[in-house]
Amino acid sequence: MEKERRAEFTELVHKKVDSNLLVVVEIKMKESLFEPLNYLPDVETAFRSQRIEKAVNKFVDDVINGKIRIPDLEHVDEKADKFSVHRLIFIYGVDSVSREISDNEQQSEICEQLVRNTFAHIYFERVLSREITYFDDFVTLVEGLTFAHLPALRKEVERFICQKVIEIQADMDPSFAKKLLLVSEKYNLEILKMVINGFLVDQIIGNSNPPKELVNITHELQQMAHEIRENENIENLVGAVVTDLQELTRRVRRVSLSHSPSQSSHSSSPLATPTNGSGSPSVPAPFDSPTSRFKRVSLA
Repeated sequence: MEKERRAEFTELVHKKVDSNLLVVVEIKMKESLFEPLNYLPDVETAFRSQRIEKAVNKFVDDVINGKIRIPDLEHVDEKADKFSVHRLIFIYGVDSVSREISDNEQQSEICEQLVRNTFAHIYFERVLSREITYFDDFVTLVEGLTFAHLPALRKEVERFICQKVIEIQADMDPSFAKKLLLVSEKYNLEILKMVINGFLVDQIIGNSNPPKELVNITHELQQMAHEIRENENIENLVGAVVTDLQELTRRVRRVSLSHSPSQSSHSSSPLATPTNGSGSPSVPAPFDSPTSRFKRVSLA
């Protein structure tokens, strides 16, 4: 509190020893703290660099047109190990653009990070996003980039799927959401997990019998896990997901009920996302047909 009122507060507390005090606290937080995409690398807004974008786009053009020789690429079987190809292109590209930019500017750690994030954003948009049509394509891409140790590109895949989920969340198929939750847990996609957890928590606390709904979701997750994680510890994967859902549901219900007991718990939930309440999607889920595609992220 303000310095001028500290003495007044101290005197009040001294007078109220052995009495009950009701303390009301108002906490103000920026709305941006609750925007999931703000927790991913910022390649737009104030940190955007037209010069870096131009250099990256030129590099990608030259790679596509065969004008640049990527070191060691001839030693890799492009068909059998395409993610090693992506890794070689990405590392060499970031290094080349960083050196080009540093010719006239003092190179710094911030500049290098901006080049890396911008390169990942553009490379994903122009190259990797073309590989995504079905749900399995998304899983394959995340898995390949994980084992190729390309975290910047993984973040772009996560941004991509998070944007699509946010766009369709009111009509999203709950089964699709559960599959994404298992994938996000398996590959540590924390932002995607946050978004999907919010959607499923709404489904749980909006149900007339939340405990039963959580049990039903658990059984569905166990069935889906067999498809995503063969011959691995399915119980640990599902257990971790369900534990997070239980804890988040408990916290949201407690906050909602204490805030407004007369309202349904999901209507005032600060963490959960809105749903249409119908339980069935009104638009096709992503990857349902060969023509279905995610909307691409644009730097413009």
